[in-house]
Order: sequence, then C-alpha cells, then structure tokens
Amino acid sequence: MRQEHRFRPHRWRGNVWFDTGSPWDELDWVGKEVAIGSVVLRIRERTERCRATTANPKTGERDIEMLRILKGWGHQDFGVYAEVIETGPVFIGDQVKVL
Repeated sequence: MRQEHRFRPHRWRGNVWFDTGSPWDELDWVGKEVAIGSVVLRIRERTERCRATTANPKTGERDIEMLRILKGWGHQDFGVYAEVIETGPVFIGDQVKVL
C-alpha cells in the first residue's frame, strides 16, 4: 500500500475540520479566539500527536511513521485544543475567522 493511501483523516479523530488554505495556520492561534459561524472558541494549546497515529484505526497494525512525517514539517502537532466561549450551530462552509 502506498503511503498517501494510508494518510487519511480517520487517524486523527478531530471534532471540527476546516481548511484555511494554508497548512498549520491553527498552530499560531494559541491564546486567541476564533469564530466559526456564530461559535467562538478560545484556542488553548497545540495537539501534540502520540504513537496512536502510527496505527491503522481498523486493524491496530502500525503501518505509517506519522510522527516522523510530522517532525519533517518541523513539529509533531496536528490541530489545536479549544474551549467553547459562545455556543451555536456550525455548518459546512462556515467561515473560520481569528478574532
């Protein structure tokens, strides 16, 4: 199996996925507030990944060196932890805006 076929979102178990157009934008948001639609989040910290991301979620087999791949980008983070400040609905296509 080729590497790119194993690099799929189901390994990450994220609650909210978004695309700002620039990779790793969210890593600079720590300490800031971000709006997604009418929801406001306070970004608390980066999500440093663990060895669990090297395992296939369906089989448990370690099949990709995810931490080494991330380190090649200068970090081992994938996403951020956030606290909900203002609740509301979030819809596909909502704009993500740093406040």
